[in-house]
Amino acid sequence: MVNNNNKIRVVVPYANNSDILPQCKDSLVKLKAYNGIRADIYQVQGASISVLRSNGTNDGMSTLVKQSLSHYDYDYYMCIDSDIEFNPEDVQALVNRNVDIISGFYQFRYNNNYGVAGTFQYTGCTIHKDGFLKWDSTGLKEVDWVGAGFLLIKREVLENIDFPYFREGILTYINNDGKEEAQWHGEDVGFCISAKKAGYKIYVDCDVKVNHIINEPFREEIKMEKVLQLLQDRRDYHNQIVTAINRDKEIIAQYQENINKMTQELLMVEGGIRDLQAVVETTEIQSKTVEEIEKGERE
Repeated sequence: MVNNNNKIRVVVPYANNSDILPQCKDSLVKLKAYNGIRADIYQVQGASISVLRSNGTNDGMSTLVKQSLSHYDYDYYMCIDSDIEFNPEDVQALVNRNVDIISGFYQFRYNNNYGVAGTFQYTGCTIHKDGFLKWDSTGLKEVDWVGAGFLLIKREVLENIDFPYFREGILTYINNDGKEEAQWHGEDVGFCISAKKAGYKIYVDCDVKVNHIINEPFREEIKMEKVLQLLQDRRDYHNQIVTAINRDKEIIAQYQENINKMTQELLMVEGGIRDLQAVVETTEIQSKTVEEIEKGERE
């Protein structure tokens, strides 16, 4: 059983444009009332989930400076996403495993064949579905990475890794062809990378399956968002075309203006040539007249 003296700081981050889902709220209420666990629940909203996860360890203080954990009395730090439904016994089961870092098992929102945990692929590390744990996995598994949706961490881990604990980034790795490639990773994977570098092992308890909520209204909302995004993309593309056409019109108008100027200049040159020809013709006529006069005088 859980040691009743253990205290868990539970952080539930959620984005500015969202809310904690009702099922998750109900789960948090049950956890707070559970006799086996002293849960200090910290619900925090903001623009960056990665910043909120790290700041949750120090009452929302800036991630620019690592705050000392010495004046906090919790033994475990736990991340729970706002769309996770669980039972208090699920948290207890993770604590009972008595490992440094452990995650419950939950599915990807759009692929229920796999859980959000797995191993790195290739030389270096990269996230690829070939390394995902299948949803029918059971027991305790050591992995390279887990999601932070239902993640329990011993306090000492935070005291021995770099701050901010949760950070996004880009990793390079060597693919099967021996070429170097790069891949972006989320803040949960960033935490796992830092922990592994510090010598900690990452575990997932596949027997602690929690619900990653995605209900039908949410699906419809996602569909509508995609439609709206498509319309916005089309509109942006249309605006780009219109802008390009207008720009081309301006260029054409400038060319036309230059052509008109050149035409006027050519007309002026042609007029000058005609005037010069007239002068030449007049000069020739005058010359012939002078010759005729002189010829007559000689005769």
